[in-house]
This record gives sequence, structure tokens and C-alpha cells, in this order.
Amino acid sequence: MERIRIQDITIRNLSSSCDSAVLFKEKIEIAKLLDKIGTDVITLPLWTASHADSLLVKAVAMDVKKSVLSVPVSLDVSNLDGLWDALKTAAKPRIAVQCMSSSVGMEYIQGKKEAQMAQSVSHAVGECAKLTKDVEFVVLDESRADEDFLARIADEAIRSGASTVTLCDTAGLMLPHEVDPRKQSFLSRLSALGSGKVDLGIAFSDASDMGSALSYYAAKSGFDEIVVSSVRGDVPFLPGVVGLLVAHETELARSFGLDASNMLSISSKIGRICSDSDEGRSSIRYGSNGDEDDSLFLTVNDNMQVVGDLARKLGYDLSSDDLARVYEAVRRNVRSRRKLGAKEFESILANESMQVPATYVLRDYVYTSGASSRSMSHITLEKSGRIFEGIAVGDGPIDASFMAIGKIAGQHCELDDFMIRSITEGQEALGETLVKLRYNGKLYSGCGISADIVASSIRAYIMALNKITWEEEGSGRK
Repeated sequence: MERIRIQDITIRNLSSSCDSAVLFKEKIEIAKLLDKIGTDVITLPLWTASHADSLLVKAVAMDVKKSVLSVPVSLDVSNLDGLWDALKTAAKPRIAVQCMSSSVGMEYIQGKKEAQMAQSVSHAVGECAKLTKDVEFVVLDESRADEDFLARIADEAIRSGASTVTLCDTAGLMLPHEVDPRKQSFLSRLSALGSGKVDLGIAFSDASDMGSALSYYAAKSGFDEIVVSSVRGDVPFLPGVVGLLVAHETELARSFGLDASNMLSISSKIGRICSDSDEGRSSIRYGSNGDEDDSLFLTVNDNMQVVGDLARKLGYDLSSDDLARVYEAVRRNVRSRRKLGAKEFESILANESMQVPATYVLRDYVYTSGASSRSMSHITLEKSGRIFEGIAVGDGPIDASFMAIGKIAGQHCELDDFMIRSITEGQEALGETLVKLRYNGKLYSGCGISADIVASSIRAYIMALNKITWEEEGSGRK
């Protein structure tokens, strides 16, 4: 009896949803539950080459024993070596190359014309096929694509090593009676191009509540793989699809390896995991342009991945050690405050990330400022036991001090951001200054605390400068 495979994309969809805050360990737990009931293919989130991606793939690969573990990649196939290093320990590794196929999707989302798309598909699939025999070519928005072009890029993928081609009705336009004709038309065009044998997968939208019916007709039509989700949403619901397949198993004359008897309980567990996570999800929100809004904050429910993502949004490229220190500092602070605002988070980033020895040490500073004259600052710094002095004038004592420090260091750094806030109250209130410098396209931050705003600004600038100097001198030593 011919077997039909079930591909579950629950983890992939949860990670791409703005309304989901499923924790790292919960994603692993979901993968283990899906593996337990014999789900044929478990699909992880799109590979972005981040540290969090690598950790998730490695962790899931260790725990999944029976299922194929699939990781989607975009056409640029960035950092494939990093992906394979994380995925190679999986019992059954798969790489899924995704691409748009409609003219609008190609031009406005992927920025490619038809000829460029065919070349990119061939290259991407070919590179993945060098790493694993199980390469899936995933065609998004196929119901809006030109059928001849669709067949042509699928043919390129097959010739380059794709073992499965999955058609995705992203728009949700297909009706049940159109499933088989669509498949036959696609196969006919592939045959005309001389394509070799390939397994066919299908993914439907459940926006019209016909996902289960469409999946049943896909199984009846002979598709080899059907895409589902273990939580209700825009993808056919796993219990609904499997329920139909079990009820009509004799008529279909097809088998599947999924344990239908335990499927409902497992699906319920996954649903509870997702529900519990949503109740305590992060309060971080971004505007439509991706910028931080005024209500941005972190809570005790946010994990290391959320903290790392927010740091990247703010322009910081943290190493794994820096991220660990920042995360621990966030946890310490958020326990007592219940939530952590954006300014407090940036102060933590400045203090905890890229901790380096003090190349420059502030020994003294003198500044003058008046209504009728420009401000002047005299800065004294120590470096390697030697004293250096810098004098500069500027538009205010802080500007003059920054220019004097720049003269001593002998390099100009672009001031990306400058913030001052009070951390105590009263006339003798302490002020905290956050300085963000941009150097060679990278962001470095420092913070300083003092009752004198000019002093706190100088200390913050020197902290950021020390990070730049340490990295520059370190690369020189290499």
C-alpha cells in the first residue's frame, strides 16, 4: 500500500508569528511530541544564520529520532556551512529551499526576474544537494504563478538535486475539485521538459476552512506529502486531516506512519504549550516601520532569543558570551522591576556587552562654558602608563569634551546616539549618560554615571572608545 507523508510546520509558523512567544525549550518539546507520534517531517523556522537558529537546530537534531528534520532556507543560501554543522547530527536531515513563483512575488519580494529566478533556484538547490540527498524545493504562491514558468523552475530544481517539490497555495484560491487537474497539469509540463521522477508535496491555506477537505483530495490524487499544523490557524489542522484519512483509508488505499491513536492527546498538549506561552508573551512591540515604539519593554517571560533579537533591532551585534551576560543582567533587573524599559535595556547593553580592559583611563577634565563664548574642554587620559592631553572647543562642554577625546585617540567616531536620564531624585540627583558610537559600520556603546552630566558623558564616551580601540588593536595583533 502506497504511503503518504505528513509534514508538520507548527514550529516554523509559531516562530514567524508576531503573536507567539513560544520559548526555546517549548519548541524542543513540541518537536519531541511530534516525533513521538511518528510525524514524517518536522519543519523548523527559516534559517537566518543567527546564533539562536544554530542552537535550536542542534538541540532538536539531538532529540528527534524518527522524523525527518527539515530546515527552510531562502534562495541566497547564506551560511550553509553553519546550517549543516547544526543539522548534520539529525537522524534524517532535510534542507528546504523556498522561493516565490508569482510575477509579483518574484519582482517585489525577491527582486528577481524570471531568468534570474531560474538560475538562483538551480544554484541554491545544487548547493544544498552537496550536503544532503533530501532536498525539498518549496514553491510559494504557486496558484498565482504562470504554469509554464512554475514547471520550468521545478525542472531546474529537480535537475539540481531536489527530491521533493512542494506546491504552496498560499493565497488559498484552490477548490477541492481543482486539486487533481492541477497536479496532472503540472506533471504533464514537467514530463514535457524531460524531468526525472520526483515526490510531490502540497500545502494549502485553511483560511476558507477547507484545508482538511483539500488535503484529503490531495491524498486521493496521489500527492506524496501533505503539509499540516498541530495548532489551529491558516494551515490545515493535523487532527482534522488525519481524521479524514483514517475514515477513508480503505477508499484511498494509502497508509501513513503517524500514530493516529495518540494524535489527539499530543495535539492537545502542543495546543496547551502554545496557549500558555501566549498568555505570558513578550510586551515588546514595534511600529510598522520596524522601529521601537514608546511602550517597548522586556518582561520576566522573555527568553534569551527575545533579548538577542531586541539587541539586534537596536543595532547591536552581540557575541554568544555578551548575549549570555546581557541576558543574566536583564533577568536580575526585571525580577525587581517586573518590566525593563528600552533605556534601561540599552544601559545594560552598554555595561555588559563587549567588556574590555580600559585602554584609556580618565585622569582629569576641565571645561569652561559661557553665554557669549564657545565652550572649551581640557581632557587628560592615561594609556599604557603614559599621560595624554587634548584641548578642544565646541558647541557646549559635552561637544568640546568629545572632540578633545577624539584628538587624543587620533580617530573620528560618528556619534550615533546620546541619551541622558536621571536615576535618582533631588538637587544632587545622579545622571546616567548613554553614548553610542558608530565606527566602521558597527555600533559601540558606553555609559557613565555622575552628578555632573558632563562627567558622566565623558565617562560614557571613553567606555565606548575603549571597546573600539580594543577591537582595532586586537585585529591588528592577529
